[in-house]
Amino acid sequence: MKTFKTYLTDDLASVQKANRKKLLAVTKANKEKEKSVRDADQEKKKAKRDADVDKQQADREKEAAKRAADALKKSSKKESIVQKVMEYIKSDGARRKCAGGDGRRTENHDCDKVHSGMSHDEWEASQDTPKDEATGDKEAYKKFFDAKLKKYGVSSPAQLKGDDKKKFYDEIDA
Repeated sequence: MKTFKTYLTDDLASVQKANRKKLLAVTKANKEKEKSVRDADQEKKKAKRDADVDKQQADREKEAAKRAADALKKSSKKESIVQKVMEYIKSDGARRKCAGGDGRRTENHDCDKVHSGMSHDEWEASQDTPKDEATGDKEAYKKFFDAKLKKYGVSSPAQLKGDDKKKFYDEIDA
């Protein structure tokens, strides 16, 4: 017959066995959770690395495209310098003047602005213009200028004041 002590030892052994099974099950579940968390972290890190690599690749491609565009601009600048030299040679080194100019500084400055912005095509179109027409006739201009002075009744433009002076120069510039 079994004594109370044997029942206790058997029950204690069965409880310990059950506790060991539960402990093993809990540790196994914890290990699986830790592994799944580690795997998820690794996947996130890998995705982040892949995104960084893709971004760096895109940046390198942009830089390469930018360098190619800069190289193209530099080569076109060199070509435009060659075109300007060719235009200068074709025009025998003579600068074209705007017709009707009286030699005043601001007008010549405006004329230089106009001609400095010309494209190659505009130069070729203006090469057909005779040089006499572009430079103007000084004697004809002097007669025109003297006639305008007589119209206003003065001997030099310095004697004009206010609106008369403005009208005088507007008529000459027209």
